[in-house]
Amino acid sequence: MSEREKKKEGKRITLGIAFTVLVLASIIASVVFLNAQNKQILEKNINLNVRIANTLTLTVHRANGKVETYVKEGDPWERNFFYLIVNSFFGRYYNSPYTIYKTDGSTFTQPDWEILYTSGSADYYPMLAIGIGSGTTSFSPYDYELSVLVQRANVTSANFVFNDNGTHLVETASASFTASSAVTISEVGLYWEGFVYGAAPTKYIYVLIARDLITSISLASGDAVTVTYTITVPYNQAPMLKNLAALIADYILGAKYYGKTVSFTTLSGTVASAMDIGHDYYLSSGIDNVKEYDYVYIGSGDPIYRTTLSSLYSQVATTVSYVTINLSVNSTYAVINLPTVAVTVPSATVIKEVGLVIDSTDIDPSTSNNAQKVLILYFPLSNPISVPAGSGVKFTFTITFPLGGS
Repeated sequence: MSEREKKKEGKRITLGIAFTVLVLASIIASVVFLNAQNKQILEKNINLNVRIANTLTLTVHRANGKVETYVKEGDPWERNFFYLIVNSFFGRYYNSPYTIYKTDGSTFTQPDWEILYTSGSADYYPMLAIGIGSGTTSFSPYDYELSVLVQRANVTSANFVFNDNGTHLVETASASFTASSAVTISEVGLYWEGFVYGAAPTKYIYVLIARDLITSISLASGDAVTVTYTITVPYNQAPMLKNLAALIADYILGAKYYGKTVSFTTLSGTVASAMDIGHDYYLSSGIDNVKEYDYVYIGSGDPIYRTTLSSLYSQVATTVSYVTINLSVNSTYAVINLPTVAVTVPSATVIKEVGLVIDSTDIDPSTSNNAQKVLILYFPLSNPISVPAGSGVKFTFTITFPLGGS
């Protein structure tokens, strides 16, 4: 072979090698790209914006017979309100619970540690109270009392009205005040109220869950004012289920205390009206200790959202251990976030539905008082996810609650 032919052959080999390298690089890039795509398709971010609304109405009855009405729309919830919800229903009590502030500045973590108890057949559940004040300090979600409290009154059963309209739970709570001397009212507050077991004399504690500044109203001695909170808890938008709305109404917003219990349906299909929520009940036979955990369930059933759904249509798998729900609060929003969790499927499947289940585990069954498993959030997936056998799927949940308060 001549030198010229050798050079041509070498060039052909070089070009062939280069072409082969390019083809291999292209294949590798395609595999990496496809793997990246596959990884992305296995990740699902789920978001929800829920507005638990509040309308504030003040009716002033003047001593001269004149009646004045003031209305303000808003949802001025305090951090305490969401801490009560997250500690109670999202498993935080036994996993770094959030600190809840009483009106005197002292704190506790479990909503009913020494506040609720059962003795025999007597049940003591949270009720509501309303306060009026003369302070003008700007609203803050970290407020734990009115800036200048003038008077506070418990909401009586006669002044509590409840309605379930099929899409929302609506509660109306009122309290009336009579001025013993001239005073200017510029702020009002709604309180979660608990009964402390064993206190002598009978003692209640108060936790501010809403505070609103209002247009100043001057009251003369003998004038009276009625403050009414109308609270609307929605359950007509995925993933919010009536189960969660019912638990919030029963145990945070006083429905159970006032005999207006909202029923919910357990994972097994049982309709219930009572549930252990972190209770340490005082019983003659001992202590009823309950721990709440939350688990993510995934399923392959057709994703049809219904407000009264109690279980997934076709459960495939669940997280092996409980998941941690986090809460952050700023001046505008309270955001509940479930950090990315992975669920591994035993066989190839198409994930079409995801649910969050609260597992109220009673560690002392001999004194059990309605420990249950309840589906509280349901996420129908409009774009199903195909998952190979032995693979996992990741979800990130973000639920945003507007605070309001301006």
